[in-house]
Amino acid sequence: MSAYGIQRHSHSSRSPRFLNRFHLNTPPLEIPPMMGVEMTENTGHDCSVFPNQTLFEPHFYSCDSEGKQPVFLLHDLALSNQTGDYVYPLDFSQPLRVFLDLTSSANRRLDNIRAEVTLYRRSVGWLGCGWFYIPTLGLLDNYDICGEDNLSCPIYTGRQVVEVVLRPNVLFLALMKLIHSDRVPYQVIIKLINNRSSSEELLCAAFQARINF
Repeated sequence: MSAYGIQRHSHSSRSPRFLNRFHLNTPPLEIPPMMGVEMTENTGHDCSVFPNQTLFEPHFYSCDSEGKQPVFLLHDLALSNQTGDYVYPLDFSQPLRVFLDLTSSANRRLDNIRAEVTLYRRSVGWLGCGWFYIPTLGLLDNYDICGEDNLSCPIYTGRQVVEVVLRPNVLFLALMKLIHSDRVPYQVIIKLINNRSSSEELLCAAFQARINF
């Protein structure tokens, strides 16, 4: 399979079908298979422990605010470990690479962006089900996604693939091992923020998956 091959995973739809290939404005990246193209949360009344087939594969969706056009329109998403391999459950004991296939509607290039990361754990009980918020104290945030020779930066107007690397530190992993359960999935929400205008949210992407810490 080529670097741009598509492998379908669990998802739900509000966007057109994704082409088998896309073009980058930067040198080629080694991109793992994308999850799919459909990006609305589809939990609905599914109160199972593993909604959206997360027992077997990740599920992702766009979490942008309703009624507000995002600066970055998300088309697709892929996940890999630091060596570029897709392994499930995901391994948070090493850097997690998140590839976002997006279209930027900004009329300028952007190269000073941070990723704010929020973590939730699945909770199911006799009162119902939902996602339990887990404070991360900023230990999952990436304060400069364009640093460290990121080949997908800067981000220009148009469609491209942007890589965001999440690097859980030792303190975060130690805290998670105290409360971790491999019997439920987790939900990770990534918000890209323009550092030059901290109130400008560029994109919100979420994925649900089994995670090992």
